[in-house]
Amino acid sequence: MTPHHTPEQIEALRDQIYEALAHGDEAAAQSAIEALRADEPAEAAGLLTALHIEGGRAEEALDAWRACPPGDPYTVFLRARIHLMQKERGQALRLLHPLMRRPMRADVAEKVYNLAGQCARFFGHAPEAVECYAHARDAAAELPLRALNESNVLFNRHYLPASPAADRRAAEAYGALFADVPQFVHRYRTEGERRLRIGYLSPDVREHVVLSFSYALFTALDHARFEVFVYAMNRADDFAEHVRRSVDGFRDLTGCSAAEAARMIYEDRIDILVDLAGHTAGGTLPVMAYRPAPVQVSGIGYFASTGLPAVDYFLADPVLAAGDAQEGFTERLLVLPHSHFCWRPLHPAPPAAHMPAAGRAVVFGSLNNFTKVNDGVLAVWAEILRRVPRARLLLKAEIFSDADGRAEALRRIAAAGIPRTRVETEGASADYLAAYARMDIALDTFPYPGGGTTCDALYMGVPVVTLAGESAGSRFGASLLANVGLGALTAHTRAEYIDRAVSLAQDAGRLDELHRGLRAVMEASPVMDAAAYGRDVGAAFSDIWAAYVSSQPPLSHAQRIVLAGKMEAWAAAGDAAQAGAAASRLLAARTADAPLLTRVLKAMLAVQAGAEAAAAAAQLTAVDAGPYACILAAYAAKLTGERTRAEQLLARAEPRLDALPRETAGMAYHLGARLAKERGETVRAAQLYRASAACKTNETGRLADMDNALLMMTYGGFSREAYLETAKAYGALLGDAVPFAHAPARHAHKRLRVGYISPDFGPHVAANFARAFFWHADRSRFAVYGYALCAENEISVRFAAQADGWHNLTGRTPREAAQAVYDDEIDILFDLSGHTAGSALPILAYRPAPVQLSGVGYFASTGLPAVDYFLVDAHTAAEGEERFFTEQLLVLPSSHLCYLPFLPRDEAVAPPPCAANGYVTFGSLGDAAKLSDELLAAWVRILSAVRGARLFLKSGAFDDDILCEAFTARLVRAGVDAGRVILEGRSADYMAAYARIDIALDTFPYPGGGTTCDALYMGVPVVTRAGAGHHGNFGKSILENAGLPDLIAADTAAYVRIAVQLAEDAERRAYLRGILRYRLLDAPLGNGARYMAEVEEGYLEIWRRWCAQQGRPAARKNVRARVFDALEQERWASARVLTQAAMGGGADDMMSYLHAYAVERMGDLPQATARAERYLSSGRTALRHAFMRLRAAVAYRAGDPQAAEFYFRASAEEPEDVSLYSSFLLAQNAQEADEDALFRAHRAYERFFADVPRYTHGAHRRHEKIRVGYISPDFRRNVMRHFVQPMLTAHDRRRFEVYAYSLAEHPDDVTAALRPQADVWRDMGGCAPDAAAARIYADEIDVLVDLAGHAAGGALPVLARRPAPVQMTGLGYTATSGLRAVDYFLTDAVCDPPGAGHERYFTERLVRLPSQFCYVPQAGLPASAETPARRRGHIVFGVFNQYRKFTDEMLALWRDILARVPEARLLIKSQVLFAPAMTEAAYMRFMRMGFDMRRVIFEPADTGYMRRYLDVDIALDTYPWPGGGTTCDALYMGVPVVTMYGTRRSTRFSYALLAHIGLAELAVQTPADYVACAAALADDLDALDALHWGLRGMMERSSVMDQRGYVRALEQAYRRGVEMPYRREQ
Repeated sequence: MTPHHTPEQIEALRDQIYEALAHGDEAAAQSAIEALRADEPAEAAGLLTALHIEGGRAEEALDAWRACPPGDPYTVFLRARIHLMQKERGQALRLLHPLMRRPMRADVAEKVYNLAGQCARFFGHAPEAVECYAHARDAAAELPLRALNESNVLFNRHYLPASPAADRRAAEAYGALFADVPQFVHRYRTEGERRLRIGYLSPDVREHVVLSFSYALFTALDHARFEVFVYAMNRADDFAEHVRRSVDGFRDLTGCSAAEAARMIYEDRIDILVDLAGHTAGGTLPVMAYRPAPVQVSGIGYFASTGLPAVDYFLADPVLAAGDAQEGFTERLLVLPHSHFCWRPLHPAPPAAHMPAAGRAVVFGSLNNFTKVNDGVLAVWAEILRRVPRARLLLKAEIFSDADGRAEALRRIAAAGIPRTRVETEGASADYLAAYARMDIALDTFPYPGGGTTCDALYMGVPVVTLAGESAGSRFGASLLANVGLGALTAHTRAEYIDRAVSLAQDAGRLDELHRGLRAVMEASPVMDAAAYGRDVGAAFSDIWAAYVSSQPPLSHAQRIVLAGKMEAWAAAGDAAQAGAAASRLLAARTADAPLLTRVLKAMLAVQAGAEAAAAAAQLTAVDAGPYACILAAYAAKLTGERTRAEQLLARAEPRLDALPRETAGMAYHLGARLAKERGETVRAAQLYRASAACKTNETGRLADMDNALLMMTYGGFSREAYLETAKAYGALLGDAVPFAHAPARHAHKRLRVGYISPDFGPHVAANFARAFFWHADRSRFAVYGYALCAENEISVRFAAQADGWHNLTGRTPREAAQAVYDDEIDILFDLSGHTAGSALPILAYRPAPVQLSGVGYFASTGLPAVDYFLVDAHTAAEGEERFFTEQLLVLPSSHLCYLPFLPRDEAVAPPPCAANGYVTFGSLGDAAKLSDELLAAWVRILSAVRGARLFLKSGAFDDDILCEAFTARLVRAGVDAGRVILEGRSADYMAAYARIDIALDTFPYPGGGTTCDALYMGVPVVTRAGAGHHGNFGKSILENAGLPDLIAADTAAYVRIAVQLAEDAERRAYLRGILRYRLLDAPLGNGARYMAEVEEGYLEIWRRWCAQQGRPAARKNVRARVFDALEQERWASARVLTQAAMGGGADDMMSYLHAYAVERMGDLPQATARAERYLSSGRTALRHAFMRLRAAVAYRAGDPQAAEFYFRASAEEPEDVSLYSSFLLAQNAQEADEDALFRAHRAYERFFADVPRYTHGAHRRHEKIRVGYISPDFRRNVMRHFVQPMLTAHDRRRFEVYAYSLAEHPDDVTAALRPQADVWRDMGGCAPDAAAARIYADEIDVLVDLAGHAAGGALPVLARRPAPVQMTGLGYTATSGLRAVDYFLTDAVCDPPGAGHERYFTERLVRLPSQFCYVPQAGLPASAETPARRRGHIVFGVFNQYRKFTDEMLALWRDILARVPEARLLIKSQVLFAPAMTEAAYMRFMRMGFDMRRVIFEPADTGYMRRYLDVDIALDTYPWPGGGTTCDALYMGVPVVTMYGTRRSTRFSYALLAHIGLAELAVQTPADYVACAAALADDLDALDALHWGLRGMMERSSVMDQRGYVRALEQAYRRGVEMPYRREQ
């Protein structure tokens, strides 16, 4: 057979498979496995089987396994694994036992023995489990697997009796495995230098029994003395999130190796690390082996020695530590005075209810893992039952859920002499606590006692009898009973155990007393006293920390020399944490060794360790006053923010600089430049950077100083010509770079490859401006590559996930980095940093791409000949601007920037601070170096003109008190009252500072970029002054894009005037604060799709130019063709940009319409309306009908009450399009309407089908099963998916066949999921009504059910042709179809009460179901435990309904509700709000209605909207068009819904739902009652708690979610319809 791949390719495929599996990428792994199958079919079959096993897909695994080589040990192992997945452990063991007698590869043997150990343990065969795990350990080649299996050996030994000494010897074997693991070096510490930082390491920070014992450890320590960090090695759940919110630090270590996890803990500088898992599953001990903390403790989750020398202590208490317990530990026992743990239940427990014990048989019980029930335990239990003749034994455990397990357990029970008739067995279940109500006495296991089960029993009022052994672990139950005052129930021999159980069983009074009082006793005991436990643990931690601090030994000279070498090696490797720790130990010696101190100081400067550098500098300058020592010490002072000290040290060194090597002198110039910049002396800084560059002998340092010099020149003080000459000089330094050649054939890709290179793919403002390039690129035409020049971080990982290709180029030379770009065959390379720090320009000098451009992250010419273009926009590129660039200008029509911040989109806009302060606060949060004297003079004039105003300045420079004083002096000299100025340094909550600013003042001549966008995003208007050139007009461009041209000043006088006028206009400032974010996000400046549409047009243009230069002109379609391509691919922004440009040249009607259509698709409904109105009022007629349709559709989406009228007019002009009339009918639901007139309008629908032939069914064929056809356009991601599922899945398939007719024109994942549920599925999207009816008729459908009515894309034109003898409608529409061809309408008795006369408004006969809807929610949704107002402090009302349902009358009611509930908020979450323009329109509408806009939150609907209900206290329904799906969603998520209804059936949907679940009182009939009901509910938090806790259950128990009952009722209606057809026509 000819191989398909070379051996190298096969090996590469294997690498791909394992790499994909390591990253959880199943699709990539499966693809590579399929490729491997051609050459290695057996190996591929095994890998595919394993992939399905790991994915939990037993059937698929079995299918794949059948292709594995028969008889091979690995094949047998895989089959056994599949048996285990299918809970067939007995079968698995039967396969594995003979296999263990055969020779196997070591890696297969490890798997086989490990699996056999799992199965043996489950069946209670502990000796066999220990033996199997030992074989697995010996077969394992790698340390992690050896350690895992050794842990399994140790864990399973606890099911067997052993002495403490034997336990210790076994544990020491585990510790020996880690003898060669390197341990971290720790800092020299002194007592009381900071709060003790405690770390807890656990795989069980989740819904797990260990969390019930560890929660108090996380939360009960004294916060004034301790910081708590939790390290979770498990997937997060709601419990983990609760812990995260309760501690100082939380780290998710899931997926980290032991070394990676240890490093993360070490770098957090944990003082005491507590392992909470030991040898249980989870892998914490390999982390502890690295000793990431100086003091390490184990306990709580495990009950015996870890065996690790790196673990110093083990948590215990007096009962656990009694006798010879210490002999079992390699650790010292850390004995707490009371209980070694504090327990709390994770879930609310049911009441501890028991029948009186007298006169009935006593029930003993155990809910422990049955593996703990060894034959000795069973023998003791048999004797107890023998001595209490009527007693019974209740056993509840997982083993009884397994057929093989249950049989083995029953065999062992019988062998122990326990009659089967006296034993009741049950499998494990979620409601296991309820079983305690049937139990009188719990019998503990030994030598491995219960922990969580014992606590559960006592809390449920059930006393526990336990047997204490020699080891600490065997006394867990004894400790617990001693701490709750039940020590008398602890036995020390088997005979005592029997006597205590029998004696208690015979004392009915004592049993009753315990049943009644145990919970209260337990709650009052040390076992549940978290505060006392926290004090005990805190005291113990303080003691062991004091012992550690006092035991740190001094270093000898030889040890210092060795440690210094390690320090330098760690510093060179970038290991700042260990280098700093080593330095702290060296400095603790207080040596006078100047060379050693110099080494320490240089290493600390290299890793930016400020505290250690400062300490080293102080010691060094005390023994060496030379210029080099002064320069190094100055750098240390600068690092720690002591700028004045740094300047003094530099001044001391300056006279002797000429005597130093040039590089050393350059260090002084460089630092001097940095200090000058921070003082605002940018001209001096630029000069010093040039001087530093002249001293540098290496190219990298010289270029970096030139970068800095150029950057400083942009701050002012230099002409633009001088800047350009310096930039050209920079370019000349790179003149020796040999550029790559670019043959056109290398660049003939299907998609244009664009690469973005930057050092700022991280927590940097430039990342906000780079985001659009990755998130909003048109991937059909462009491939996006990223090249990072920074360390990987959370943000860079997000960028990488969006890229077609990603490379981190850190550590590579410019030539090597350029080679990587060249190898990717990049067509256009975009430099995003220019001359800022970490510049990529030395890479671009090699021209790794044929077309190169710069911009966005920098604002002036690069001076590099290899850069072809510089990105600007029409607002920044004045005439003649190209004179100041070596590049050509690529001019965008709107904005050269796109601001997409890495912040939550719901980052709140704070209310104007002037409302609370009583004065206006001006602010600037930019770089203090930009604050020129001219600017300060303008600010003085502003403050003088605005009485009482304050000036708030926030900058990193103001971290330094000296700089603050100097700057304040500048302000005073300029005439500012220092008391009116607030100076503040940098902080992590920088964005929150905008809450303190009313008006932001831009800087000049160097304006803000990111800070201006930040201000607008946070609702703060900005006043800017236009300047010279591209850079000077940044603020102008931003404000033009934000629709604020009136805040752009032409000169300084205008700047002052505009600021003063805005300060005097409180109404306008309040308005701007509310809408600025939406303005920003709607323009290309904040709308990634619009921005990239313009950028990509620019890319295509410069690429065409390059192709033309190569003699290979690129083909170009005409504009109209390109517009249609964009629309077909749903690239709405591209279509908008293209049509906008075309209209600028005098567009035709079609281009005008396509532009309006693209705008509407982007959600800018106000703009689309304006475009349509403009055309319709122009008198042009060519596309009048298209624009009428567009106007009506937009009005409908926007909630315009004219929508119905617009549709009616459109229908009148296009009577052949029946969908327009259906839309007219649908739109009327949103408004109050006369029911008789509405019915007449529906009846008129019939006229459209007067001449349509109908099928006849006089001799309709009978089938064995009734054929039901469901027809809908909404078998897709649509609200109806929650209601149609039962119709496809719950029918009795013995009597019914289900056909589904999907009219969805764009099927999706929901369509794919629904498709297999039907017996027959027909995709009929786009099918004409005649063809669709013919298909249905040919299928011989008996009952055809329409699920859309007059909703968009509905099937009524199909039903008008009567393709089935019985036809029904309902569900998807609110009123009659109006068609005589439709026989029945599906409803319920609340929507249409019998006797209420609703029948007169239907052309169909009403069929009343138990509920009109049957709701099937999303799976896996969290439940609400209490009303969110409890934790938040105020009520949040929520409206998640469609915006088109919002009437002004409803808005008025919501406003009145907020007035009645003063602190409440209103959350509006609706689909149309995805478009900022629509959000702005909604904001303005609510403001006009008199809302306090500080209390209204707007959010777009999203895929995670269901979880958002967890933040809502009460949902407010709409009227007259209430919610359906949204009401069900809210109720299911535990949120009560207040609704209003009338007599019209379409108003009663939510009322019906509430009535069906027993909450009809939340449905009212008048506006006044609606407001009163919502306000009263908001005032009753206890009632809200009960509803949030109980609503889901009420839903699940009601007819609204009774799928079986609902479908049975449907089937009855279908049978009745078939047997007694309702006919009004033939």
